[in-house]
Amino acid sequence: MSALQSVVPENASDRGGEEQREILFRVINRVAVITLNRPAALNALSHAMIRELAMLVEHCRNDDGIVALVLKGAGNKGFCAGGDVREVYRLAKNGDSRWLAFFVDEYRLDYALHTFPKPVGTRRYRDGRRHGPRAGGAFAHRHRAQQDRDAGDAYRLPA
Repeated sequence: MSALQSVVPENASDRGGEEQREILFRVINRVAVITLNRPAALNALSHAMIRELAMLVEHCRNDDGIVALVLKGAGNKGFCAGGDVREVYRLAKNGDSRWLAFFVDEYRLDYALHTFPKPVGTRRYRDGRRHGPRAGGAFAHRHRAQQDRDAGDAYRLPA
């Protein structure tokens, strides 16, 4: 199953189950919008989310029909708290070496976003909140998208 087949489109709320997906994906006017959908965990990235994000970023990189990428977090408390430290701690505490793969995959995702050839933006709230303390991949981009809390999904990317 491809990354795109495994992602429920954001506008599929009528079909149910959307709130259970950790990554939502849609394309609006040639702009890919990826939403981190773990608001109860401040959209902290699980290892599964990191792997799925990496596949989606590569899809967007190679799809000539996509001209830009917007990353956003569900809820109203900011974009992303970074990596899920609880998951990493649990793995390390139990002697499970998968904690290392978590960081390898997370930093590969960061690098993929740092070298992304198209504009990348993150949703920014009017009060200035954008990133969590460790949203490494989001700090690299030159282009910013801003969304007012009450304006729906109206993104502005510079020309």
